[in-house]
Amino acid sequence: MSSPPFTEGQLRFYMRQQDVRTYQLGDSEDEVLKQVLLARDSLNSPTYSLGLNKPFLKGQELVFEPARLEDKLFLRYLNGRLRRFYKITPPNRNAIVRQLSVILKSDAYLNFVRADIKRFFRTINFRWLIERLRMDGFLSALELNTIIQIEHFSSKFHALGIPWGLSISSTLAEIFLLEFDEKLRETKQVYYYRRFVDDMILVASENAQNILDRITEVLESQSLKLNKIKTIAVSESHTVPIKLDYLGYQFTRALQKSKKPADVTISISKSKCERLRQRIIESFSDFYKNGDWFLLRDRIKSLTGNYTINKSAHSSPIRTGIFYNYSEITTAKTQLAEIDEFLRLRFVRLRAFLNRRGRVRQAQQIKSLMKYSFVIGWEKRILHRFSQLRLQQISTAWSE
Repeated sequence: MSSPPFTEGQLRFYMRQQDVRTYQLGDSEDEVLKQVLLARDSLNSPTYSLGLNKPFLKGQELVFEPARLEDKLFLRYLNGRLRRFYKITPPNRNAIVRQLSVILKSDAYLNFVRADIKRFFRTINFRWLIERLRMDGFLSALELNTIIQIEHFSSKFHALGIPWGLSISSTLAEIFLLEFDEKLRETKQVYYYRRFVDDMILVASENAQNILDRITEVLESQSLKLNKIKTIAVSESHTVPIKLDYLGYQFTRALQKSKKPADVTISISKSKCERLRQRIIESFSDFYKNGDWFLLRDRIKSLTGNYTINKSAHSSPIRTGIFYNYSEITTAKTQLAEIDEFLRLRFVRLRAFLNRRGRVRQAQQIKSLMKYSFVIGWEKRILHRFSQLRLQQISTAWSE
């Protein structure tokens, strides 16, 4: 099977705003167009071969990146092809949270298992996956050879499994787990199953340990393992409330004293609350070092409010922030008010610091920052505007 020639319009569809800066495409539309046409000609050449940069270390993972604009665009195109053929759609996080809430409110006797795959990307058998793609036979020679090329290149650097950083990485991982998902869904007495990347939730009438054994069995059949540290089983109890963490939320089901729907509280998980506090601390720590007042202001705005991320001119902007990340919580006023108080104390300390340094004017400006609030940002869905460059600057002080 051969691929049809690429067109300018097709490549424009896969362009992102940050590509212009990343690949230094120029300041004018004419300069950008020239580079797009060169990328088109390169992709349509019979001698085209994917180029990848030498990987760099991020944390404990080797991260790979396309070398040229045409490589970036081709991988995005290939990613779309894979997702359409295998019918891979991103899981709807909010829908999963609402579904779990309904299940928890029911009067059925259920067991909950939250499981995590250990070193997910690293332990995937990339060569087995390539053979599956070959057997399915829908990829062109260029497309299949590109994936083989990625495997060969990453193995030169002793990278295990599917390499991080490429636009097709997560899609390849999803394809690898299609059979795993099917087996768990077909497991008897599993009432509900959802997986968000490597983090899964199962609700079953079966004993929780039996479900864990089944998950382990299916994973091991594909040379994968459970992350036991992040895997928990919760059995319904008539003596203690049910508490369950999933997708950044904590679900708490009160003791059910009648056949009426149980009282279920949804809050931000403790780890995510701690992450918000940590980012507040890091934002102020960075200000003490560089004195950039406007950067501190924008960091506080981004933490307490919401903003949009524009991936491309052809896709809808993605809204993110305190409301859009945690829209399903039922404890906004009490939980977010505690983080507001934590933020307010940081402002008080900063004002005292500035006064001691004789920076009276900046100390007086603290009042203008104290209007930013997690509670207000969530309740009023306050939306701020930041450029892509500014968002990168905002995140530089944060450890994760």
